[in-house]
Amino acid sequence: MKILLITPFFYENSKLGSVKYLMKLCEILSDDNEVTVFTTKSKSISFSKSGSAVWNKDINETEGKIGKITVKRFETKRNVALFTLTPKILERFCDWFYYNKIGPLSNQLELALKKEHCNYDLIILSYFPFKIIYSCARILKKNKKDYLVIPLYHHNDPTHSKKFLKKTLAWSSGILELNEFSKNLFSKIYKKNVFNIKGFVPRAIMHSEKEVNDFKRKNGLSGKFIILMVNRKEPSKNYELVINSLKYIKNPNVTLLFIGEDIDKKKINSEKVVYINNASDQILSLAYSASDVLCNISLNESFGLVFLEAWSYGLAVIGNRNCEAVSCLIKNGVDGFLCNNEKELVEKIFFLKNNQEAKKNMGLAGRQRVKNEFNRGVYKKNLCGYLLQI
Repeated sequence: MKILLITPFFYENSKLGSVKYLMKLCEILSDDNEVTVFTTKSKSISFSKSGSAVWNKDINETEGKIGKITVKRFETKRNVALFTLTPKILERFCDWFYYNKIGPLSNQLELALKKEHCNYDLIILSYFPFKIIYSCARILKKNKKDYLVIPLYHHNDPTHSKKFLKKTLAWSSGILELNEFSKNLFSKIYKKNVFNIKGFVPRAIMHSEKEVNDFKRKNGLSGKFIILMVNRKEPSKNYELVINSLKYIKNPNVTLLFIGEDIDKKKINSEKVVYINNASDQILSLAYSASDVLCNISLNESFGLVFLEAWSYGLAVIGNRNCEAVSCLIKNGVDGFLCNNEKELVEKIFFLKNNQEAKKNMGLAGRQRVKNEFNRGVYKKNLCGYLLQI
């Protein structure tokens, strides 16, 4: 079968969970199918002083291969403001412009889709909130070509509920989601096939005791109870709640190891935090091996891949009860805890620090779930089975 995925961003070694997820999905599909990806040459967005939203040209190649996946890249067009802004209102306008225009858009990609859509047996559009999938959905609808959507939906994010995205879902022949909450929500609203395809993680990398101890010593973590936080440093990840909770923990041996790209550029003013910006996969695996518990209180997630990664290393986890994708993934009190404020978070951290056996059992329960529910074989079987039903 010839499969086409259309997505705004698709590149190796991405720190974005959505891009990492789609890379893995295409890897699975390419085992038995011919997979092509239409995407842009962008990895990032910036704003000019005139208020233009510019999707940067980060990648020069037009066509290439990632494993067995053929990747075709297209230029994006600017979202241009028609007037010059004063510095005082520039930031506010840029925010408005981004959240209402939601690029990138690409005339080249749309033209290629018009010419080539008949060459594919299956077309998948992903991911929210970017308008490029709506422009492609319109082309496919006009040409009476079926398509699927993998929204990677954030229920608490208003940009994921825009009218053009709802139309994209409504016109589709089926929806593939990553969690039970979104599956049930879309099934009720759109009255069509919606499948929870979940996700998977590869096996944990095993490090020697010396490697782990060297990592701890290098980062000032020796003898510490290590809370690991893995997410981008930006407001939607709610990282400041975790950092602020540390002021209630007087024990000097409790430390937060924070790994993630520095998006908001805010300074971290806490001696209890060890921050590593843009860690390599090797450093990340050492961090998982060295830590006691993973804490991610993100406001929005489509799945929560970091929890699977932590479970694969045998860590107990703490997630946000108010993030539906996370609350339907973690089994509270079994493989981790759910909370939604600083007080609860501190209570759970103290419990795990003072109850080593419970902490170990939660990590083992999570590892067993990864082994049984979230491995490559199960994911492929489920994914291919669902595609046959649509």
